[in-house]
Amino acid sequence: MNLKGARSVEKAEELLSVPKKLEIEKVERMKATYSNLSNRFKVWGKKDMSRQYCLIYGARLEKMRPLVLSKAVERWGSEVKVKRLHDLAGDGEGEKCIIIGTLYKKQELKPSILKEISEEGKSGLGQQKLLSKKGHSDASSQSPKILALIRENGLMHLSKKLVRL
Repeated sequence: MNLKGARSVEKAEELLSVPKKLEIEKVERMKATYSNLSNRFKVWGKKDMSRQYCLIYGARLEKMRPLVLSKAVERWGSEVKVKRLHDLAGDGEGEKCIIIGTLYKKQELKPSILKEISEEGKSGLGQQKLLSKKGHSDASSQSPKILALIRENGLMHLSKKLVRL
């Protein structure tokens, strides 16, 4: 007879049984007051996360517009028209003009934590895909470089030559 084994069985049954002493100490919880002060942080209106920096870019552009305009006139003269994006409705095609705006460059290989998480969620091979993209030495030279001007209602894709000031 294995006494050690019998004692361990008794101990196990004792642990799995209803407690013999029902001396439970009652703990009284303290009360706390709560005031919800988060209303000032709520975002009102339509939640469009694709344009989250658009307002910042727009404000910065309006602040810098006079300086950029003076530099453009200094470089190309006052005879070249300055237009806004909404003025480019197809009239005057081939006409030289100055457009002051914010450029957007689509960069497929630019690290993005949101892209990484979504790729991992789609397949277990998300990390391998990401590493193979980043590890490719001349991947940036093969990826198409897309430039666009940001406007209030979206992007305007550019296909002509851009000139820097």
